Amino acid sequence: MIPIQWPSKSAESRAAIEFGRGSGCPFCSARMADRAQFEAGARVQILYGHRVGEAGTIVKSNGCVGWGKVLIALDRNPEHPSIIDLSQTLISAPPVENPPIWLPPFSTSDIASLHEAALLLVMEASYKNGPAINALLPIVHVSWALRIDVSGDEVAAICLAHGLESSRASYVSSHFEFGVRTLRGVVGRQPIKRRRKMAPMAIDRYRPLRRAKPWLNDLY
Repeated sequence: MIPIQWPSKSAESRAAIEFGRGSGCPFCSARMADRAQFEAGARVQILYGHRVGEAGTIVKSNGCVGWGKVLIALDRNPEHPSIIDLSQTLISAPPVENPPIWLPPFSTSDIASLHEAALLLVMEASYKNGPAINALLPIVHVSWALRIDVSGDEVAAICLAHGLESSRASYVSSHFEFGVRTLRGVVGRQPIKRRRKMAPMAIDRYRPLRRAKPWLNDLY
């Protein structure tokens, strides 16, 4: 899903993003950040784009990376800095250390996808004075396609943190549950269950269990 860029010409998207920043949303805060803070030595974390979830340090590029790009020495491979295009990547400076309590316990990649779909839902609700059933399609599709085991209440919490009226929360929760349950029942592709405790904004995703094959024990 393509992220909603900031600044935006849409008053609805600006309102949702500003509300999200006030709720402590790391994605909305990163969208409204001043690019001047991306100076050499700054600690950053990639929230959306290639190598999502990884943290690193901006290094001096001597103007060789091009306009609108930064050179980041990622923690996993600091000897070989990566060129990051800011027009296609959402970066938080500094890295997210204390995610808000309303964020569900999934990887940064999964939360980013849910976040974009939730923004679309909140924007649609503001257009029509309440979310239409079609406004739930993006977040239902994201949850199904990525096999995210997210509940309706968790989806509603994300939307509330971005300006959804509290009176609409139960509507969003129940209709999301119905939509994703119906899609999984008809098409398949069940969610990957949460089998271990994961903190929000982790790098790794939940992964399905390996099939019972004794010879795998000799390989792992």
